[in-house]
Amino acid sequence: MIYTIVGALIVAIILLEAFETIILPRRVTRRFRLTRLFYISTWRPWRGFAHLLQGKTRENFISFYGPASLLFLFGAWASALIIGFGFLFFAAATKDPTHPPLETCFYLSGTTFFTLGLGDVTPHTSAERVMAVFESGLGLGFLALIISYLPVIYQAFSRREVSIVLLDARAGSPQTSA
Repeated sequence: MIYTIVGALIVAIILLEAFETIILPRRVTRRFRLTRLFYISTWRPWRGFAHLLQGKTRENFISFYGPASLLFLFGAWASALIIGFGFLFFAAATKDPTHPPLETCFYLSGTTFFTLGLGDVTPHTSAERVMAVFESGLGLGFLALIISYLPVIYQAFSRREVSIVLLDARAGSPQTSA
């Protein structure tokens, strides 16, 4: 029972976070967001490592954070969804006489999410089969959403870079306040 609740909560929270971050056109005003926690916890080590670098190398390293962190965020969401569905598979497998261990349920979830379909671990109960179909559809939809969202993000980063270049042209090189 506890695995069902934990798995369902993980899946629901991650889907809500992904929806609010990618699809929702307005700013979310909730105080606690996993996406915000992700960026706070990854920015500090990135910035700390950047302080070890000097000059142009530091600036280049810091400039990689935005695009790289977005890809890491997608990976964190996918990992959390796999873990959530792994818990759901484990809870649904309690009626299965062979009852696989939790690690095997995570493996089944990962191969289902990415629609690998290796066939070495198969769902046995009808609840597991329904979840496998739902997770494979969700995995395809999630990956399609990410792939379709990347050009939008790239375009936003390109517009930002154009703005920075235009500011550089106005301020002169090296920049002065005059």
